[in-house]
Amino acid sequence: MYKINYYEENKKGNDYAVGDIHGEYLQLEEKLKEIGFNPKCDRLFATGDLVNRGRYSHMVMDWLKKPWFIPVRGNHDHCIASIRKGGKGMETKLKNVYKGEWYFEQSKSFQESLCKRFELLPVANCIKTEKGPVVIVHADLPTATWKTFENQVKMFNLKLINEAISSFERHKIKNQIIPDVRAVICGHTSGKNVRILGNFYIIDTGCGMEKGRLTILSLKTLEEV
Repeated sequence: MYKINYYEENKKGNDYAVGDIHGEYLQLEEKLKEIGFNPKCDRLFATGDLVNRGRYSHMVMDWLKKPWFIPVRGNHDHCIASIRKGGKGMETKLKNVYKGEWYFEQSKSFQESLCKRFELLPVANCIKTEKGPVVIVHADLPTATWKTFENQVKMFNLKLINEAISSFERHKIKNQIIPDVRAVICGHTSGKNVRILGNFYIIDTGCGMEKGRLTILSLKTLEEV
């Protein structure tokens, strides 16, 4: 299932975007305390790659139950979502490429539940803000306009969908503007700091890696908090 989810403007609280978490949920908890996140009225949108590399990937199911935690599908999540159909090939990729050994240490019921839950993750989230819509996608929005991307997802253009989930081309394109949205927020390609390329914001700062950290962006100001 490939879809886009849409969210109205949050007029009661604050909306945030968090970069790739990669299993570092204790770090995320500390970061949310630091910024004064209020689960009663705030929302946290995530760029995907919720698991692997980090120490607490097994906590992901607890986070997916939180109504204010709203992720898109990253390539690591997509690999797990594809295991039921991809079989041994996807299992090998998860173990050897994505450092997903933790997954196979969990119960069979956990594995199956996580596969099903990841199958439901959208390709993109579109959030209304006071200054215009903000789109969150894991790797890239590989079209000239948001409207074109919406239409291609509806048509199940798998090549484009796979690029949105796993392409590394975005950081090579310096100044593209998607004219019908305020901003596009991505993860996937890690760096020391947030990179702004046109109206693309790449906020994966290497969480789960030795010298990486977790980044949270305010959707109101599009600044790091």
